[in-house]
Amino acid sequence: MTASPEEPDTLPRRPHYRAARHFGSLRETLSPLTENPLVSMFTQDIPLGVMPYRSSRNAELKIGIDGTATNVSDALSVLESLSRDSGYGDTQETISDAIREVAQELAWHGMVPYEIWRSDDEHSEIKFALSPFTARRLVRMPKHYLQIVPRADRRHWGRSIIVLPRDSIWLVSMPKEFGGHRGYRRTLRQLARFNWTAPDFWQSDLHSGRMHTQPSFDFSEYRRQIDIYRDRVTRTWGWSGRDTTLEKRTEFALLYRIMTFRWSQAVLREHIIDQLNALFERLNLVAKIHVVGLQTAADILKLRGAMSEGSVPYAKAFEDTD
Repeated sequence: MTASPEEPDTLPRRPHYRAARHFGSLRETLSPLTENPLVSMFTQDIPLGVMPYRSSRNAELKIGIDGTATNVSDALSVLESLSRDSGYGDTQETISDAIREVAQELAWHGMVPYEIWRSDDEHSEIKFALSPFTARRLVRMPKHYLQIVPRADRRHWGRSIIVLPRDSIWLVSMPKEFGGHRGYRRTLRQLARFNWTAPDFWQSDLHSGRMHTQPSFDFSEYRRQIDIYRDRVTRTWGWSGRDTTLEKRTEFALLYRIMTFRWSQAVLREHIIDQLNALFERLNLVAKIHVVGLQTAADILKLRGAMSEGSVPYAKAFEDTD
């Protein structure tokens, strides 16, 4: 039903974005990363512990936004545009889900640009919104960003070059503790270097119908070497590859890696919150996310150090960082 000229259109205006969301022609170049089991597990595990879920039993947990009512409402609109789950009116869950979504994007790509939509309607309930888009073929210029659209995708997007004002882009990268964008992408490439399940020659023989071409090959030793390699590549992160058995590690070594991974997730959480608060400031919103009741990255390092020195029992250190 069309509104009459005398009747104002009260329907909310949908955000309109300029950036190309993705480039279909470039997807195949990512397949070595996206198809590798180690990379897949690693990128899935990173965001899982960044923020607690609704079922968290932490009674001391307090997550919210400080600021005036109007600014807090606008900040929540920004976060809701990031979140896959609206939070059902639960501010704590909206904030948590938005932080997890940014963490997941960073885990996949190492760097993610978001386009900022600003409403030009002063009566609109939604003043701001964000939408992620591909960082591939994105060039930073002094006053703007350029998206160089691949030839194969130009018909779909209708342009060969897309100009994006710098003030319309929010760019988030992995923290410096993990090497930033380039260092993190290097970690993913190193993880994808070897097939975790079986060597390439065995996979090739399997697909071609030739089996047992290397009868003396020791698969157990291959997997052991892959596990060692994985632990070296992810030493900074502390990822254990979902292996919590004591078959290949001492109890101390396992707990040390688990605590290190929790430290990594805390570093990522604090980094994303800092970036979101800086974004609110850019948008002239007097609003700031606060989180109380979760161990900080500094707290976890202190506990890990105490456990290493023997002044805190293993079980106590593990429990306090859970």
